[in-house]
Amino acid sequence: MKVNKKIVTIIPISIIIFLFLLTNGSQFKSIANQQAQQLYLKYSYNSVDEYRVATYNHDSLGELRRNLSIHFPYTKNTDEIPRNIWQMWKHDDVKSLDKGLQDLIETWQHQENFTYKLIPDNYLDVFINETFAETAPMVMEAFHKLPLIILKSDFMRYLLMFVYGGVYSDIDTSLHRNLTKWISYENTITPNLPNQIGLVMGIESDRDEKNWARNSMPRRLQYCQWTLQSKPGHPMYRELITRIVDLTLNHFDPKTMTLIKNGKTFDLNKGSNTKQSGILQWTGPATITDALFDYLNEVYKTSELLDPELDFKQDKMIDPNRDLNLLSKVKFEKLRGATHNEYIPVERPIGWQNFTKQVHPILFDDDVLLLPHISFGNREGGDLDYVMHHFKGSWKN
Repeated sequence: MKVNKKIVTIIPISIIIFLFLLTNGSQFKSIANQQAQQLYLKYSYNSVDEYRVATYNHDSLGELRRNLSIHFPYTKNTDEIPRNIWQMWKHDDVKSLDKGLQDLIETWQHQENFTYKLIPDNYLDVFINETFAETAPMVMEAFHKLPLIILKSDFMRYLLMFVYGGVYSDIDTSLHRNLTKWISYENTITPNLPNQIGLVMGIESDRDEKNWARNSMPRRLQYCQWTLQSKPGHPMYRELITRIVDLTLNHFDPKTMTLIKNGKTFDLNKGSNTKQSGILQWTGPATITDALFDYLNEVYKTSELLDPELDFKQDKMIDPNRDLNLLSKVKFEKLRGATHNEYIPVERPIGWQNFTKQVHPILFDDDVLLLPHISFGNREGGDLDYVMHHFKGSWKN
């Protein structure tokens, strides 16, 4: 009887394959599951923000984030940043201000084809109640609980950006360059591509000093909030607003006038030596800087999660500073107390180290324009000199 040699050969091979799969099946299953998950993520969400909204926690803050995303939606688009100019003061009688402030305000008032509005203190409650009583009552509750007008003023500027968009600038700033010549309107970074810039942030302070926290500077590198620019509904402001609501409703005691943040207690009572620091940490540059860095990191990591073939830093960050090796110019890279917004490989790919000594504007994810210190940070000269802050210090009153 003849035995088919092919059958004899196939049987041992089949046994070997069976034993191999039996031994390593879980590994192949894991790979298959991983690939299936990647395909699911890639084709289930149209944007990074859609994924972020879908993964919000099911608690009061998660519900707030969802409400804000529903009532003030945002998608990257080529619509122009609204031509609104916002400023705030105790009242709207500009002529009663000293001549110096009047001259500064005038640099903003007469921008052609822009709508200028000076918001007085007595309008703040009206705006909050009309805008958030139904859409996000936690925002309204937090605003009314804020104990100082400067805290309300800070919060209000973020809410104006979030609800209406445009440009906000303190009344003790002067406009140095026509708004239509700003990169946000005249995109010279990617001139051959559609302009999708929706958020503009400028560096306020970049302290390459051993004692960087002098003068109550809350962050090693921090972004300013005396001048802001955004399209309405931007997700960074959604996160910032939620953080301020959380601090106000859950970490502030109105009876003792104390705020607890990151394990530190700030006394907001008059004459307290931690009052100013508390303001900066609660609604000031510390909070907006942290919210910005966390947002950038989340977009970076989520983009690569949704598209594993993406190299975000190479594909989605236009950064002419990278070739300048600016970090090598830093004198004090490891700083005492510099525990905020650090670069951590994989976990936090975006830290202050990415932007220190920045010379050129950076375009992040086609959407976020990060300006160097010269633009908003009181350094005169050149096409990137947009705004000068004259530090009248009225907020301390």
